[in-house]
Amino acid sequence: MTHLLPPDYNFAALKARLAGLGWAEQRLPAVLPPLIAAEPEAAAFTHGDQRLEYHFNPAIMLRVLHGPVPLGLPTLAATNLPALIAAPDPATALLGAAAAAELGQGALRPAILMRAAHLPPALARHALQAAHRLAPLCAEAMHFADLPPDRQRQTLRLALHHASPDAADLVTLGLAGAPDIAATAMIGAARLGLDHLLPAFPRLKGGGELFLAIRKAAMATLSGQRPGRDDSPRTQFWLALLGQGNAAMSLRLAPLLVPLPEVPPPEYHGGIRFCRVSALPHWLGDADQAETVRRWTPQPFLIAEVPCLNCTTVDVMSALADLSHATGLNLRLPKSEELQCALRGPDGRLAPSDLNTQEGWQSPWGLLPGTTRQEFCLVDQVLHLCQSSRPVLARVATPDDEPVGLRPVLDISTGPSE
Repeated sequence: MTHLLPPDYNFAALKARLAGLGWAEQRLPAVLPPLIAAEPEAAAFTHGDQRLEYHFNPAIMLRVLHGPVPLGLPTLAATNLPALIAAPDPATALLGAAAAAELGQGALRPAILMRAAHLPPALARHALQAAHRLAPLCAEAMHFADLPPDRQRQTLRLALHHASPDAADLVTLGLAGAPDIAATAMIGAARLGLDHLLPAFPRLKGGGELFLAIRKAAMATLSGQRPGRDDSPRTQFWLALLGQGNAAMSLRLAPLLVPLPEVPPPEYHGGIRFCRVSALPHWLGDADQAETVRRWTPQPFLIAEVPCLNCTTVDVMSALADLSHATGLNLRLPKSEELQCALRGPDGRLAPSDLNTQEGWQSPWGLLPGTTRQEFCLVDQVLHLCQSSRPVLARVATPDDEPVGLRPVLDISTGPSE
């Protein structure tokens, strides 16, 4: 039997009370002196053949008795725990979480997770340990507070993408993350029907219009509302948030939901540094032109990390041939779809509007910006130009165009043996 004492019921009072009931203290050896004078962190009491064990955590003032607890001792009741867990003081919140774990109050596990999400990482770990005692957490959830933001994003997206049984826990923890992480978590809460998380939805003034639209639609869903049957942008956005919308609206949300690819290390062939693009479904097209939006899966290919040359439309094919000859590689121009995949990644994201000012930026597949704003590609074997920062649609190249980037492709099947 487990019994919790109020935090202000000190050891001296407990000892005196038990002595009056015929219990004798059994001295336990202590390796270190107690952190709080006259407050041992472990003790035992005996009464005939009965034994009562006492444990005290001085950091959060948790006092626990294990054994046949005599009647008449004060109690930290289970009904007090929700208020303790929600308390603004971290130590009080941890007291409530640890107490819930000691009493096996599984119904309080979501509240502990919600509170852990708003604690400093060092303290969040202790709250998550209490939640883990009530029901096991996945390894990523146990250490979520310590993960860097990029790993938090990936962990949450993978859980939602694969319908992981741990998704609800990660959604709860993600609500306290950066704006884009919180937005993903709100979408996850709506899709999983986690209406108990409504009070934890963040109010971020700097989240932007998309953040606010996601918050509004997710809150409406969890409040019992449902999108209508019309084709209005609001309805289509709401449906996309629930995983049922059209392609254009799904593309707008994809950068918040699609897991990032595992990027292989760059490869050197013929003195050129190549990035490998894997055969994953990619979002292509322009969300503002719904008819262009689609999913496309490329054959794996290697593409130059940066454009190797800047040349005019008239010279592009001869420049490519000269580069192939100089490197000994069978190089070609990327298809329009391949260039989109390489620059945007599986989630269809767009690069910053001015790549030259974004120091350190690279595409999800590791590509770096060139010195021009456009690059050559092929559309049905016709030479086109594609914007580097907004590779959504390509236009036919003309002889009057300024020199632009040439970023060659090396087919993996025909490339040099490895």
